[in-house]
Amino acid sequence: MAKVLTQVEALRIASKAKTAGMKSTHFIVEVRGADLVVSLLNGKFKATYYKPLGRRNLILRERTKTDDEALVVEAFQAAVAKARELGWIV
Repeated sequence: MAKVLTQVEALRIASKAKTAGMKSTHFIVEVRGADLVVSLLNGKFKATYYKPLGRRNLILRERTKTDDEALVVEAFQAAVAKARELGWIV
């Protein structure tokens, strides 16, 4: 079962990554039907999110297994940015 991060936890992890000198990760974000698929350019990571009707937030459907919390947070932030762009969330 995937761990659900609160927005505060996600921001804390992302800020630690930035202060640790980690470089920014570049993602491809694709809309596939009702899903947002976020993947690394090198194909080594993929996460799929969706927004159920009547819910305000994106939900993780599936993702590549990883212990890299900063990567997971950055992928989620990329999905949120795309969802806002599409008007799925405010």
